[in-house]
Amino acid sequence: MKILLLIIIILGGCDTFFSEPITLNGKKNLEVITPCGVLYMSAEKTEPSVKDKVITITQGYDKSNLILNPDSLLLKTSHNMLRIKNVIFYDENGNRVNNIKRRENYMIKKIIINTHLVDGLIKENQYIYLLPSSYMICQGQSLIKDTIKIKLN
Repeated sequence: MKILLLIIIILGGCDTFFSEPITLNGKKNLEVITPCGVLYMSAEKTEPSVKDKVITITQGYDKSNLILNPDSLLLKTSHNMLRIKNVIFYDENGNRVNNIKRRENYMIKKIIINTHLVDGLIKENQYIYLLPSSYMICQGQSLIKDTIKIKLN
């Protein structure tokens, strides 16, 4: 009985390592209809520590006629104590994308955003904003024309 109780306590204390779906503009899945097809996005988070969050954005789209500029991705946090440590891109085969310059007809499947809370705890809602940018371009137009709000808590 003591062993079972110990296992329950240990597993209950490790729940921060499980991923949890989070919302994009208040929705579990975001769809943006574009001239180049539909862009799908979803997100989840894991919390390896009290001050760190790892956000995974999964996206899908028709990669034909699409230009990606990963180095143009613009992110902002809702609070000055919440910092973005780094952003990592993965292609459709699960390979890390090291050269983040302009790519045509290419698929970035996952974006990993590592954040860190600098000092203290933030009680209000925490967000990362994906700002309008030339990250994805279709027919000369940016696909992300409005800010996408990613809720972290």
